[in-house]
Amino acid sequence: MRSEMIEKARQNYPHIRFDVVDARNFQVDKPLDAVFSNAVLHWVKEADSAIASSINP
Repeated sequence: MRSEMIEKARQNYPHIRFDVVDARNFQVDKPLDAVFSNAVLHWVKEADSAIASSINP
């Protein structure tokens, strides 16, 4: 189901990058403008600082 949802999002918004990653090992090459995470940060404590540090100030 998740891969189908991401594929539909990519079709509907081809100008936006959609990735599915493990929040516990979240890494990016350069800071991002936004990260969307549906109901995960309160479950995966390891993700808090990794995701927060990857977003542009």
